[in-house]
Amino acid sequence: MSRFDSGLYRRYRIQYPAGLFMPLRPLLGALVRSRLRVLDLGAGTGNSAFSFQTFYQGAVEFTLIDPDPAMLEASEEGAFPEQTVLRRIAAPSEGWASHPGAPREADLALIGSAWHWMKAGPTIEVLSRAIIRGGGVFIFEYQFPKAVEHSPASGLNEWIRREFNLRWRDPAQVPRGSLRELTAGFRDHAGFCEESRVSCRERVRLSPEELSGVIQSQSRYLAFERGLPDEAARSSARQDLMNGLRARWSGEEPIPFEYEFEGFLFRRRFD
Repeated sequence: MSRFDSGLYRRYRIQYPAGLFMPLRPLLGALVRSRLRVLDLGAGTGNSAFSFQTFYQGAVEFTLIDPDPAMLEASEEGAFPEQTVLRRIAAPSEGWASHPGAPREADLALIGSAWHWMKAGPTIEVLSRAIIRGGGVFIFEYQFPKAVEHSPASGLNEWIRREFNLRWRDPAQVPRGSLRELTAGFRDHAGFCEESRVSCRERVRLSPEELSGVIQSQSRYLAFERGLPDEAARSSARQDLMNGLRARWSGEEPIPFEYEFEGFLFRRRFD
């Protein structure tokens, strides 16, 4: 069974803002190609690739790589510019290179909100062979959005955090560490060097229904639902979620939430 619901993922996952990709400008300027070759590892429904394409206006050949075929099937070619070429490979991040039709090399790899799912050592080794010298690996993610300009008395952020950590969390789950800690393997690898770190924020307005969709698209919540005995129990859990959100909302209007993004760019060494 899939970790994610592709429909919820496509509808409710936020696009990455253009400011997140700004550190890539020097790298992209140095790669003089008629068509940029980009790997999107842990691509899911193609959100990282689509977000990058709104920042980079040139021609791109994307290879979307994900172990879940259902997620890849939900990626929409029509969402990309006409000049974009899309290739899909259903494989883990450490095993895609041996797949028939896999590119022999690439200029850039994007890994958006997916690195914590991957086998770090084997994946870094594959990328060290696939990314051209002077190319890059950009790993980025965002924190779950927090309500801003909202009455502290409602306890909305606190309630969501408590539900994630107590009700929806698998007791066997261990803390995953920060993105800097998770990407330490690139700093230790002779073939890569850390080029830059970026952080930025973006505000959006969400209704209770939209925030419920954002929550339901999270792997932790979906794992919680899979542990319930039947569809009636899952439906009841989703109604409890909506009731909890509405009880802490100020009316029915959307309210502002802030997403915080972080990314690290690693360059493939020339020597």
